[in-house]
Amino acid sequence: MDSDSDSADSGGEGTSYGLKKKMKYSQSYKSDWEKEPRFTGWLIKSQKGKNFGFCKACNKDINISSGKDSLIKHTQRKIHEQNVKSIKNQPSMTKFVTDTTRRQRAQDTKEAEIRLAAFVAEHNLPFTVMEHLPDLIKNICSDSEIARGLASSRTKTTSIVKNVIGQEEFLKVCEDLRQNKFSLIVDESTDVSTTKHLCSVVRYRKNNVIKDKFFALLPLSNADAKTLYNVVIDLFKTNNILYKNNLIGFSADGANVMMGKTNSLMVLLKKYSFFVCDEVHMPFIPPLRFLRFTKNTKVCRGSCEGYS
Repeated sequence: MDSDSDSADSGGEGTSYGLKKKMKYSQSYKSDWEKEPRFTGWLIKSQKGKNFGFCKACNKDINISSGKDSLIKHTQRKIHEQNVKSIKNQPSMTKFVTDTTRRQRAQDTKEAEIRLAAFVAEHNLPFTVMEHLPDLIKNICSDSEIARGLASSRTKTTSIVKNVIGQEEFLKVCEDLRQNKFSLIVDESTDVSTTKHLCSVVRYRKNNVIKDKFFALLPLSNADAKTLYNVVIDLFKTNNILYKNNLIGFSADGANVMMGKTNSLMVLLKKYSFFVCDEVHMPFIPPLRFLRFTKNTKVCRGSCEGYS
């Protein structure tokens, strides 16, 4: 009896162990997978549940309950490979906004450097001040992205004044001379390198305001009347200025090459420019004071009063 009961008990226990089911493990999504090179750029967590991943390229939820192998199989599909290539070539909105902001900041920085160069030129400051001024602005405005981007020293500022500000103002003056009658004021000078130059200023009326504008500083090979005339006329022709119609006055000092009665710059201009009126002789003044002097110099008399 005891043996039978023992065998019955053992048989019962064997039956209960045989019916017990194995526990099934379901893989949950791991954010670390997004850092792996084969999943980077397209794999994110799905909103469907913890046992799903989401493919941004295919716009599809992937069941990962069986493990990461489901993701690997998905990467091997041709349609997935094509979609991944497409999204790599397509810039994201974040990158677009960042690039736009960067370009705008670079443009604002350039404008700031031009304004600083104009300030130096307007107030006749030495260009060497730009060796220290940008650093001072950076220290004062440390929270400004534009200030931190300033990189305009003496050499760059000189280039901006010559090639940006100066060129833009020269084009504006040329446009005014094409549309308005004007008078020409010149003076010849020699610099420390013994190079002769012809300084030219124009006076014209625009919007009922008389304006004196520096026009050009022209190097000369010779200081004779013919050379002066050719240099001036070439300047007008190069910039499409109709000097024969718009040049109505001429002023210079009393040098023979400028105001001589037989062979001078005045004679040649009156010969080829039909509207040049009476000239005014200016006393000799140093070239550095020439521009300031012209503001109070009456260039034309009588027939110049009615030009527009």
